[in-house]
Amino acid sequence: MERTVTHDTRHAVGAAQMCAGMLIIPFLDVFAKLLGETHGAFEITFWRFFMQSALMLPFVYYLKLWRIPPGTFGLQACRGLLLAAATAFFFAALRHIPMAEAIAIFFVQPLILTLLSVVFLGERLRFRRIGAILAGLGGTLVILQPSVIAFGLPALLPLGSALAMAFYMILTRKLSTSVHAYQMQFVGGIVSMLAVAALLGIGNLISIPGTGYTPLNSNQILWVIGLGVSATLGHAFIVWAAGNAPANLLAPFQYVEIIGAPHSAISSSATSPLRAPLLASASSSPAGFICCIANANLNSGGAHPRLVRRLLPVADDRDRDRGCIDAGYHKIGDPRLHERASYKERDGRKDRQNRADRQLQPLAGKGRNG
Repeated sequence: MERTVTHDTRHAVGAAQMCAGMLIIPFLDVFAKLLGETHGAFEITFWRFFMQSALMLPFVYYLKLWRIPPGTFGLQACRGLLLAAATAFFFAALRHIPMAEAIAIFFVQPLILTLLSVVFLGERLRFRRIGAILAGLGGTLVILQPSVIAFGLPALLPLGSALAMAFYMILTRKLSTSVHAYQMQFVGGIVSMLAVAALLGIGNLISIPGTGYTPLNSNQILWVIGLGVSATLGHAFIVWAAGNAPANLLAPFQYVEIIGAPHSAISSSATSPLRAPLLASASSSPAGFICCIANANLNSGGAHPRLVRRLLPVADDRDRDRGCIDAGYHKIGDPRLHERASYKERDGRKDRQNRADRQLQPLAGKGRNG
């Protein structure tokens, strides 16, 4: 039973890491909002990935993570480009709509991720999760409709960011079993930085709006540092979480960002009200948490209350055997990562045999003494 406990513990650790990342990410949005008053979305995106690459370089150098595992560079590059697209879309949205509305619209992303995890990762989705997804989509539409009326087409930019971010999370989960988290962050940052730099260079040549360069003053340099630190740390937690738990388990925990969003929005603009969208997004949040709890088995011995276990049953053995690292092995590149045997059934047979042996031992002793 030791492996089952390890499996459940890793899922719990992954959930905690995702929560930590989601509490840090809103501060990234704060610095992006501040820089967005004088800088374009692509320029802010460039500085964000420049700082990520610079911050991850010492770790990659110290741990000697220069060698990229065969067959993973293309996926790592695509992952970086998807994150760059998601970042640019969201930063562009912050120039036109309040941060609270942008984050509320972006909360469709965990629901998209849950569906994509079924298609691309083979994770299971039950009927109650489908109902929760539909409820979440309904809540997102409640938020989106007045925002589109009030702000126009820019209100759709967070949706583009959510779609790109969902595919980014799928690739993160797929790569987490074979690529070190620090290397993943470093390669993704370098690829994104070079792609955005090329876009800025081409935009300057042909005079595309929003691709100009604006020098940074002393305050803005501090904002760029804060932007890079919060982005790097927040996404590092996301990568660590993806290595510990399935994607559709982690997806709903992104709603924890609701907790950090109001505080970060207040700190960025004390005079702008948060208004109703964060409250309207409450219809999306329970849906996401239902998906999460129904899929996860975070306890090792049935610690859920009876009512919760009836309403939100924990994952069965088939869910447990899905993920590449669900067997409880930690070493990257270990071929046993891909085993999908039913460890619970195997351990159960071993336990029954041990009990039978213990019952026979007293009888054998009596036979010798008699």
